[in-house]
Amino acid sequence: MDSLRPMGDPSTVRYERGLLAKQLVGVCLFFGGCLPLGKAPAGQHVVHDRTLTGVFLTASEQEGASHLLATGPTRPPANAAPDEPSTGGIAVADVYAFAYADAQSPVESLSGQQAIVENVELPMGDPTSYVFATDSRGRLVFVQRRVDGDWDDIWRLDLSTGQLDDVGLNVWMDSSPSFIFSADRSRVFAGSPGDGVVLGDGTSDALGWVNPPAVFVGNDLYYVSPAASATAASTSPATVVERSRPGAKPEIVASSSGRLSLDPVVGEQTPQVLLSLVTDAGRAPLALLDTSTLRSAPLPASQDPVQYMSASNNGSWLLFVTPGEGGQAATTALAYVLYNWVFQASYRIVGSAPSASLGVESQWRPGHDELWFALGPYAAYFGVWAAGVSPSSYTSVVDKGSLSTFPWADGRKSTFTSDGAFVVLVEHRLKDNVGITTFSIGPADNLAAPRTVLNPEGFDLKSLWETTDGRVLAGVGEWNSDRQDILLVDPSNGSSRLVGAGGHVVTVGKTRMLALLNWESARLAGDLMLVDLATGSQTVLAESVYAVALDPASFADVSPDADRLAPGTRVAYLVRDRLESPYDGLWVARLP
Repeated sequence: MDSLRPMGDPSTVRYERGLLAKQLVGVCLFFGGCLPLGKAPAGQHVVHDRTLTGVFLTASEQEGASHLLATGPTRPPANAAPDEPSTGGIAVADVYAFAYADAQSPVESLSGQQAIVENVELPMGDPTSYVFATDSRGRLVFVQRRVDGDWDDIWRLDLSTGQLDDVGLNVWMDSSPSFIFSADRSRVFAGSPGDGVVLGDGTSDALGWVNPPAVFVGNDLYYVSPAASATAASTSPATVVERSRPGAKPEIVASSSGRLSLDPVVGEQTPQVLLSLVTDAGRAPLALLDTSTLRSAPLPASQDPVQYMSASNNGSWLLFVTPGEGGQAATTALAYVLYNWVFQASYRIVGSAPSASLGVESQWRPGHDELWFALGPYAAYFGVWAAGVSPSSYTSVVDKGSLSTFPWADGRKSTFTSDGAFVVLVEHRLKDNVGITTFSIGPADNLAAPRTVLNPEGFDLKSLWETTDGRVLAGVGEWNSDRQDILLVDPSNGSSRLVGAGGHVVTVGKTRMLALLNWESARLAGDLMLVDLATGSQTVLAESVYAVALDPASFADVSPDADRLAPGTRVAYLVRDRLESPYDGLWVARLP
């Protein structure tokens, strides 16, 4: 049972005559909920309201100060199917904007407040995990659920001027995103399939019919359209690849008598676009389109059908797989085909001892031309191939575990740390007929070195963060992902120590982490704390917090070595006490 927080000042209680009043006071004192509880949260109280569900700080980019937004109560979409789940699925909420001048009195509830956007779609149904996408000028790009009809719309909103632009339809096909940004986020594309639209800074380019997927290479959009010969009355699958550049009309850069598909190949070399032909069996790679010269170079013929998987970090090596039985759904590969389009070198890797088959899972090690790949579908061993080494001489790594695809907090699903120095492996075993999964980390250059276990037996790995000094924060727990023990692990020497308990990390800076600790599952709230990673000292910013947002700052001001938790950084958060409290609502503070 969660412990009760201490009472505040008893002088704030209004005493009335009579037994009933005394009994009421006694009950309040017993439960500790009729009085202001704990110390006041840090910062400025912006809104006094218990119904807010999410909070956001979005960079204005050109105005200096970020916009403060919050979502009101969530609800099922008006056009949701009768059997659509009300939790864990799609929900919608209205969005409100608030000023936060230092001398401002808090807004008393959402009553009378005008939403800037209605029915914003929350894909996971949880505003506390939602993040607004913003372009290079700080304009919001979001999906709005229609009140009626089967489609949702994507909009771009300028919070400074109130201008609302229609980007296109929210359509998911072939796992393509509903909208994508150019490299500098000045352009946004949506609307596939159908009438594609690219919005830029004060521009709107209609692209006509677009077949998914479309890809940005830099600020140039490459997309597939039906060829002029493929009219609505014909059955011709002929397609063309077009390029839309800022300030220029779309131009045709490639064509085919069949249906094409695109993949970007971006690295240190000149970016390429891989052209593949869509067939009943999948996608068959055909050629590479050089984005500088617009010349297409055919790929070397393969003795077996191949599917494109990935490119190396510098973009020069391409990995293709010949799938085993089951085609696209196969869990094994008959062969790997590696092709270097810069030197026009091609290698073929086939299975060998200890496994005669290859798995379809593989990863390129960051900062190295090394391919790490599974040997067999569920085997506890893997192979490592380095560029320039004969494919028959790849290293088989046995009894070290399997490659991990655990998602890091930065969104990567990788077995490596971001610099490629350390590798996370996973081991599955049975103990008393119970499956146990163990994650461990160690140096990628020396797999024989001792490894550090990230999740002790009996605990699951819930989260994984990197610190700027090469260490990792591992959140471990049982069933509840919001209640984790947070371990600071140094994979270079195996040291590990507890830096937080009963909560989860919000974000990590250079020397500190921001976390919600002492999480109470019944109330979905905890204590917002700054934790010094060197000393373990904790600074409580607020209690009973259930949603947090950090000021992202302007894109132009964010350097790779920026400290996300530098003193003075704005943090916005929502407070909801056990019972109604003067502290409830939206707060904004600067980190000490």
